[in-house]
Amino acid sequence: MSNSIMAQSVLLISLEVCIVMLVFIFTMRSFDSKLRVGFVKLNIAMIVAILSNMITQHVSPIDENIMYLNRIINLVVESYLILEALYMVADFQDYISKLRNALPFFFVLGLSLISPSTHLLFYVDEAGNLVDTPIYWFVYLEFIIYGALIFQHFVQKKHENKKEKCIFIGTLLCMVIAGVIFEKYNIFCNTIIATSVVAIMIMFVYMYAERYNVDSVTYCYKRRVFYGDSEKFGRHNMSVVSMDLNNLKYINDNYGHKAGDEALKTFANICKKAKSSKFILYRTGGDEFMMLGVKATYEETADLIQKIKKDLEATPYTCSYGIAMYGPDDDFEDIVVQADACMYLDKKKFKLLNRKEILNCEEQLSKMYCSVN
Repeated sequence: MSNSIMAQSVLLISLEVCIVMLVFIFTMRSFDSKLRVGFVKLNIAMIVAILSNMITQHVSPIDENIMYLNRIINLVVESYLILEALYMVADFQDYISKLRNALPFFFVLGLSLISPSTHLLFYVDEAGNLVDTPIYWFVYLEFIIYGALIFQHFVQKKHENKKEKCIFIGTLLCMVIAGVIFEKYNIFCNTIIATSVVAIMIMFVYMYAERYNVDSVTYCYKRRVFYGDSEKFGRHNMSVVSMDLNNLKYINDNYGHKAGDEALKTFANICKKAKSSKFILYRTGGDEFMMLGVKATYEETADLIQKIKKDLEATPYTCSYGIAMYGPDDDFEDIVVQADACMYLDKKKFKLLNRKEILNCEEQLSKMYCSVN
């Protein structure tokens, strides 16, 4: 098979994969809307790049303007892919952070758009070949910057819920970088597009499967992950924390499930902000949460609980807690039972001794959800 036929085959297969993925994205149900939009944009960007390459390889002789347009499209798509990888790893919550981290992308985009007239990044020589200038290294610098930022988030998210997600995306990023190297040094053809399409497809399958492990209300890991992590970290000493959100049934019955969801979200967010990287948070039932403190001491765990309790004072919500310590020689189920027993004892004390606080909670909730009446 000649190189040109092989190149066209790679592009055609990549195009088919992108189209099938788009059809699947538009026809599936119960998937996070932000991820859906993100993957649609990625696939459309890839389809544009593939079609551009297919047209360029079919036109003979190749027009100079088509060569410039194809190079610009490829540069933009490559830069957008690594920027989107950073967004998925870092999970920026505000547009200012997103815009600030997109500055290298816009810088390369600007250089690409003016290159046909200024020859800053590339130009077509007398033989009709597209030649990169020394300034083209700004493109590689962009990749280095985003790679460094992604690595930084890897380090920050050690033992956190998103650690595995970061490692996974980083592996895919390395695969795409390998594709860039293979194509730039003419080892293989169209490897940037091929590896990018494969990376997007694998990332989509991973994200789609991951949704079964994450609670859709609080974005905490589910019960199955709790027991999976207990085996994963079972060789270490751990603290096991059982937590139960007080009065959730009362909130649901009197103010609706939307108010109940808000209570769950508030509590989960307070726990996430208060805990260190040693602790992993799970939602194991309706109003039930668990935490594993990997290599955490009892004192560290007790201090964390006190911090969470203090932060909850600014809300209408309260929670009951129980701690049990696990060692590698212990039966994990027995430790969970101990933590639950401590939590139920704490809940019983709360109901018996804190009737005033319960009434105060009801009063605050009434103000929050019944102010119109």
